[in-house]
Amino acid sequence: MASTTDELSYEPLEYDQRYYIQTAKSNISSFVHVVAEVVTNADEAISKRAARDGTADTGTIRLDYDPDSIELVVVDDGIGLLTVGMNERLKRVGAQALTGTKRAFFHRGIREVFTAMGLSTVESIALGDDGLAHYSRAVFDPAKGMAIAVSDLPVTDELRAQCGIERNGMLVRVPLSPLAHAKPRLFEFSQMEQQIIDCVQIRPVMSDPNRKIPFEYGGQPPRHLHFEYPNGETLVLQAEVTIGGHKATFWAKAADKPIKSTFQSKQTRRNGILIRGERAAYEVTLGSKLKASPGMSLVFGELRIDDIEAMQREADANAEVEAQLIYKADRSGLNPDHPFVEQIYDFIDATLAPLVANLETRSERKAMTADIRRQFAKLAQIINKAIKSESFGDIATSSGEPDPEKKPQPDGPEPPDPDDEAPVPVVDDGIAFARDRIFINAGDSRTVKVFIDTTKIPIGTPVELVFKRDDHVRAARLSGSVVPQAPEHGVAQLSLTIEADNTEGRHELLVRTGPYEAALPVHVRFPRASGFISSIELDDRDWESGSALYNSVNGRVTVYVGRPEFKDAAERARKDNVQVPFEHPLYIELVVESVREAALREAAQRRAEVEWDDLSHTERQEKGRFLELVQTAYYELDYQLRAVLLKVFLD
Repeated sequence: MASTTDELSYEPLEYDQRYYIQTAKSNISSFVHVVAEVVTNADEAISKRAARDGTADTGTIRLDYDPDSIELVVVDDGIGLLTVGMNERLKRVGAQALTGTKRAFFHRGIREVFTAMGLSTVESIALGDDGLAHYSRAVFDPAKGMAIAVSDLPVTDELRAQCGIERNGMLVRVPLSPLAHAKPRLFEFSQMEQQIIDCVQIRPVMSDPNRKIPFEYGGQPPRHLHFEYPNGETLVLQAEVTIGGHKATFWAKAADKPIKSTFQSKQTRRNGILIRGERAAYEVTLGSKLKASPGMSLVFGELRIDDIEAMQREADANAEVEAQLIYKADRSGLNPDHPFVEQIYDFIDATLAPLVANLETRSERKAMTADIRRQFAKLAQIINKAIKSESFGDIATSSGEPDPEKKPQPDGPEPPDPDDEAPVPVVDDGIAFARDRIFINAGDSRTVKVFIDTTKIPIGTPVELVFKRDDHVRAARLSGSVVPQAPEHGVAQLSLTIEADNTEGRHELLVRTGPYEAALPVHVRFPRASGFISSIELDDRDWESGSALYNSVNGRVTVYVGRPEFKDAAERARKDNVQVPFEHPLYIELVVESVREAALREAAQRRAEVEWDDLSHTERQEKGRFLELVQTAYYELDYQLRAVLLKVFLD
């Protein structure tokens, strides 16, 4: 008989040292990661020293980089550590955070920096129980571990001068050669300075007037660093809000012009909403749905939720429950699969969506000649024809003609189709909808019949509607909660009324009764009497997220000709003595390609949603299957359109 788990004798797992080193290198892969960990530790130490001494929470964190030795030295005037503290807080990987800690908690922190970067040292001056200052030094070797080189030595003026610590504090010395050799340009003075200022994880520290952060590069006079938000128009005044039962404070503003980051990284992004706690910051987000909106390039603000740290630690401390990370262990941001994080993104999307839409109405539209408008009308016509010729379900309507599938039907059930009037509706699996799928105008409602075979499911059996509100469908209701009486042919009927919201997309409803269930795909669409593309506009702004954007609400494609490639093409046109850039082949090609890509991305998504309806349950479980459908649809349309467009506009 097999032993129970309580009777088994377990041996601890063993890991090769290379496992830890490679894991650390994966997590600490940039100068920003190093700075985030070192500065966060120094900030914490300053707060602890202030609390111990009963003084104001002020302090200095000095950063010194030597391009010759390729080493970073960080010195703080915090509480410092005695030898016992070094062993407890620095030696043990995965140590629990101290009570009252307000910074991000990732288990590994500074130890992972040492493991990834190589031979590092920590020097510290701290007060002992005797009230005297003691100096200690620890050495970290990725392959060997940590060694105490000097233990609680009485402090002398010579030791203070050696480590640059006037009272209490700590010095951390980290080699950066693994990173600097890979990307030397990022280790020039101006580049390093900007990375420190823009580092998201330490933004509460960098913007705190009670922290002085001088940065010295190669012996040059130190530059005092500080993060400041730009001036901007208030979108949301700072106010207390509640998200998922947790109190938070939120504010948002809009800058006069797009906010550009020096580095294209989530760890240094300047525009967007900073998700933070009291001292920890996790990411700057553009929302889940708003991230594709050009207006978000103007938006900045903060959402402060002090409970995040406590929530994570509580889950981590509860060994009986599998802990789901709220923020990622690799420090790259929040975990999008955590329910609370989903609620955060939903809050940002819902709160900012109308405000961002208003910002986008202020677009810097470029004046166009009548000839250019005619060219754009021709371009839209060609793309609309290609899209309409494909099987997209209800993706576009014929020009000027209403689509019978999309008539508003707010009152009562829809008129029966010929199939619905058949004497005996076909119900193969106990329960079925009158349609395989339905298409509905955004903001409208529709009603569809549900057929139930009473020879398989007795009259009076409870009927359940499985529905979760989202951005596509705001409400759904059945006309009854049990299987009703049936005509002589034995097929009972219920009506399902569906109310669409104001966002295009796919939703799936499920009706269950007895051992049977039926699914109904619902596709929400905006009516497009003029075709998939209604108009094409040029905008003088530079948008980093793409060269063109398709607006599904009005069918407009906006081309952002303020981007560098358009400016270069316009300059090329001038050199070729072409006064109007749009008349130059290179500029035309850029515009045509941008419009094509923007429209086809959306068209391929909609087509894939319809094709998804016809996949089996097994096929839907295949990883990446939906993305494969989108890509296939895009490639097919691209093949059909590219040659036609280039021929029309470049011949």
